[in-house]
Amino acid sequence: MKAFKLLALAALTLFFVQCKTAAPTAVANDISLVELKQILDTTQSKFIEFADSTAGNPEAAIAMTANWLATQPTVRSADATDGTYINIVLKSGIETIFSIDRVDDNGMSLFRGGGSADANEPTLSVTATKAPKSKNTITNKKVLIFSAAHQQFYTKGGVETGEMQRILDRFTNSTLGLQVTLLKDEQCTPAVVQTFKDYGLVIIDTHGQDREFMSGMIIDISNATITADQIKKAIVDQAGQDIYDKIISGQLKVWDVYTINSKIPNWQKRLPLQSLKRIAIGTKFIEALPEMSNTVIFGNMCNSGATTPSAPLTGSTVKNSFMTRNPISYYGYAFADGKSRAVTDLFSKRMEDSIVRRFVENFDSTRVVNLTADNFTEYYDLPVPSVNLFGNLYFKHFGADDYSYGSCLDSFIDARDGHLYHSICIGKQNWMKENLAYNAPGSRCYDDNLANCDIYGRLYDWATMLQGAAPSSSTPSGVQGVCPKGWHVPSQDEYYDMLSFLSDPINAGNDTIVGGMMKAISPLWNQGPNVGATNSSGFTALPGGSFYNNKGKSGYSGIGESAEFWMSNLDLTNTLFPVSTGIVNIQNPNFSFVSQTKAVAVSCRCLKD
Repeated sequence: MKAFKLLALAALTLFFVQCKTAAPTAVANDISLVELKQILDTTQSKFIEFADSTAGNPEAAIAMTANWLATQPTVRSADATDGTYINIVLKSGIETIFSIDRVDDNGMSLFRGGGSADANEPTLSVTATKAPKSKNTITNKKVLIFSAAHQQFYTKGGVETGEMQRILDRFTNSTLGLQVTLLKDEQCTPAVVQTFKDYGLVIIDTHGQDREFMSGMIIDISNATITADQIKKAIVDQAGQDIYDKIISGQLKVWDVYTINSKIPNWQKRLPLQSLKRIAIGTKFIEALPEMSNTVIFGNMCNSGATTPSAPLTGSTVKNSFMTRNPISYYGYAFADGKSRAVTDLFSKRMEDSIVRRFVENFDSTRVVNLTADNFTEYYDLPVPSVNLFGNLYFKHFGADDYSYGSCLDSFIDARDGHLYHSICIGKQNWMKENLAYNAPGSRCYDDNLANCDIYGRLYDWATMLQGAAPSSSTPSGVQGVCPKGWHVPSQDEYYDMLSFLSDPINAGNDTIVGGMMKAISPLWNQGPNVGATNSSGFTALPGGSFYNNKGKSGYSGIGESAEFWMSNLDLTNTLFPVSTGIVNIQNPNFSFVSQTKAVAVSCRCLKD
């Protein structure tokens, strides 16, 4: 019976590996299935035998099993990787994998490929501080979580851990109106992979190798004998003719996984021979998929970011194959040199939480969602030498870097009067690049000259700016006031957010340097040095001056010298100067907050909701 079960293992697993050396790309046939089964008949029992001889050391047993396989007359090569996989190439050109999945006492995978997480894994920060919005929007609001190894990653003793629910809650609680589909285990079929193009974001939670990733489809050929017809019938009866045909063509593969808990004393003596025969998605299958020009893919699995297969493998990788489908972006794990390895399950879960949070809560762009809070440094998974995993494994991005769920407008038209405004993104905020020019009753042009309104926009007093709305110090303020629909008068804290983005991270919020970054370089500023002016922010402040009305005196001042902007705050403790404005002027590079009277009339810059 053991030998019989091993035969089944052999047949399925050898198909999976297409990962090996520069083997011929021969198309399999029914006889190849028999050869597959024959070589793997004894692989599992040999692995257990070697584990027993090494006092239950699974990494040593994998290496010894690979050495044994290399001596078999039908085997061209057999190489162990990560102390977990054996990549096998038969002399016929057929490739396959035998692998182990190391689990904890609750049956949860420790690697997305087997192994254990390092105890000194760092706690990761995912709070973005300077992430800009993007020019392009991810318009498709459908999300797919392809959790093909859900039971191994997200349940303990068959009970959900709550980790996946937290991910679902992030999507549900966002303001984006996303439609999320979670598929688990056997629901994750090759047919579903063919629909990836229908989603704006796809997260693949499963086991992976350089040139394939595991679906949730399982077939059992343990009762099939060694004849080609019997093996074929078993596969067709369980999975269908199409799956069989794609196995034969090399698009789909069969992956044999032996589940072990090496912390149990004499585990190799206690566990019966067994194999989970999973249908794996090969690179040929991926390259035959429809174009994915509106889709972001996150390969949350081992080896997912490999550009170069692990030696001595050749040919395309999962990452490279997905990129032929032209997705918006692809994320995966890889070394700096383009190779990859297994990723710890703890790290992969942290990266899933991070990327989801930054996409749907921060609206960050594809350029930065895989990075730490400085938006420059890639996260990385630490080496785990105890299970032969070495080198920092980086969380990498490939493809377009200027897409997000919240886009940055370049321009818009105020529907009230048809006025065209240009706009600019500064950090996560979308600001008007010009002063508001809407002719609301009570607004005025500097010196009562309409030409000045054409250049600098209009000046508004406090009541005209509010338009009956209640003042607010919140973020966002929620005060539409005189602004167009979809835009609002910013609060002081929202101006602080801009200052924090523009100033040096060490001096976040410093207002003594950012005024120059906001001032336009323009002859409209009076003769003499416009101190510190660079307009590096794109805010393009022009010196439109203000109208003052205080203690019986009124008039215009400051044109060519200063630019002053309303904020939505009201200070009830200051009876003389209860409202706030922000000022930049020609004399220095500062941005200053000023307490004002409600009678002053100044410019207004609106912020997108």
